[in-house]
Amino acid sequence: MMADNSGPLQVGQLCADVKARLEKNFARVPVIGEVTNFSKPSSGHLYFTLRDCSGVEALLAAVMYRSDAAKLRFAPANGQRLVATGNLTIYTQQGRFQLVVKALEPVGIGVRELALKQLEEKLRAEGIFDPTRKRPLPQFPERIGIVTSGTGSAIRDILEKLRERWPYAEVLVLPVPVQGERASGAIVSALKWINTLVISGGQAPDVLIVGRGGGGSEDLDAFNDEAVIRAVTDSAIPVISGVGHEDDRTLCDLAADVRALTPTDAAIKATPSRIDLLSFVADSRVRFEKAIRQRLSDAFDDLEHARSRMRPDVLSMRLDALRRRATAASDRLRGSIAGKMEKMHMTLRALASRLDAVSPLQVLARGYSLTKVLDESGEGKLVFDAAQVKAGQQLETTVARGTIRSVVA
Repeated sequence: MMADNSGPLQVGQLCADVKARLEKNFARVPVIGEVTNFSKPSSGHLYFTLRDCSGVEALLAAVMYRSDAAKLRFAPANGQRLVATGNLTIYTQQGRFQLVVKALEPVGIGVRELALKQLEEKLRAEGIFDPTRKRPLPQFPERIGIVTSGTGSAIRDILEKLRERWPYAEVLVLPVPVQGERASGAIVSALKWINTLVISGGQAPDVLIVGRGGGGSEDLDAFNDEAVIRAVTDSAIPVISGVGHEDDRTLCDLAADVRALTPTDAAIKATPSRIDLLSFVADSRVRFEKAIRQRLSDAFDDLEHARSRMRPDVLSMRLDALRRRATAASDRLRGSIAGKMEKMHMTLRALASRLDAVSPLQVLARGYSLTKVLDESGEGKLVFDAAQVKAGQQLETTVARGTIRSVVA
């Protein structure tokens, strides 16, 4: 659409014309650039700007809608170099030229590698790979759990090595798919189920082997899945990771308590070696013999001591010592009793002197007397005043030696 004699174009008309031409001629165009101004609001859409990487000052606004962003296996971020494939258009409300992105690919590293790197950095920051979190394996496990494919060489190699090295252990196999869409979910479910035996007090394994045989890097994806890594970390049972070949390394290896180079190596690490077992038996025998000798020596010492205490001369000495102790105790007791009696006599004499000093008899002995007026019943009342008595009343006078009765004239 071009301007003609009818007059100028409306802004909306121009934007619509340019938008139609862009979307027709620049559909599914790949663009390489460095991400800046990245944002991810609650809507789930991704908004960012692509900066030219060749040194030219050029910017391209970009948006990736939620439905497409949900398919990404890695997290875009500022500073990443990406190839964005999408449709060029104009956001007519603002007249802004932008790229509606349908797919994103990192430059210099594959999507899978970038996603794995980001997940490893995230889990490492949480401390999931911290060596101090690792637990020791039981020296002599009674039960061994295995989470792997029910078919294939891995399970055969593990079982064969366990029978060879430690046939006394009970083995619990939880067969799961180890690759494909169902693999990670099945591994997580198996780990959670077997850990319920610990909570319920069931016959839980003492150690777990989680792994699979070799394969391509993508075949090992289930053992790089975040849910699997967290299930391994949360396991109450120590976990040995034996995934792939010696050169393979997965996040499951980093999260497990022990990493084995192969499934067969996992079986070796889960069981005691013949040398270790013989050494343990030899050490146990030495400790047992030493303990027996010490107990026998202590028993002989106790017997000799008891025998020495039963000799007549020793018994006589002990009796003499007991007799001396009894005599000394008797002397101390007599002395103590005599001292206490003397003290009590002195106290009694002092109290008697104090009582004698305040006794009415002492007053009478000095020539004083007490006079009572007697009533008809013979009861007496002390006389303190001559006006208290009348003629004809009987009086009773107490002196130091006896009483005198008289009648008032």
